[in-house]
Amino acid sequence: MAMENHRQITEEFRNGILPPLKEGLAAISSLTHAINGINPNSIQESECEKILSLISTANRETQRATETAHQKLQKLNNKCERLIKEKKTLKDKMKSKEDDLQKQKTQTDQLEEEKEERDRDLSRNQSELAEATENKRKAQKDHDDAKTAALVSAAVMLIPIVEPLQGEFHLLCL
Repeated sequence: MAMENHRQITEEFRNGILPPLKEGLAAISSLTHAINGINPNSIQESECEKILSLISTANRETQRATETAHQKLQKLNNKCERLIKEKKTLKDKMKSKEDDLQKQKTQTDQLEEEKEERDRDLSRNQSELAEATENKRKAQKDHDDAKTAALVSAAVMLIPIVEPLQGEFHLLCL
């Protein structure tokens, strides 16, 4: 975009200022040739009138070239000032975006650190949960084994009591 604006400004200068300036210089050149072609010792009235006409034309053309150049240069100056302001605005926006990007990068880094810490906590908690689950399983197994052992012990203790009763019950049934 900047290159396009530069080309546009160059083109406006070339097309807006150079042609009127060229015409003014051509009028001055014609006047110079006319004056150089006159013999000062034998100048005639028609030559004087021609020179006055050329002076008037050169004056008019240079005046027009000056006015046109001034107007075009003022427009170009305004355009350049606008472009300078736009450039500053764009630089400010770019700086703001860079600052925002840096803030977001810092925030992202902080969030990543927090995530890593939470991942470590999660891993530690999962290990602790697995250990607690294993301990619970072992405790349940120990409990079940103890219960079974208690039942077996109770059954073994009942054998001396039940055995004589069995014999008497058997006799009763006969």
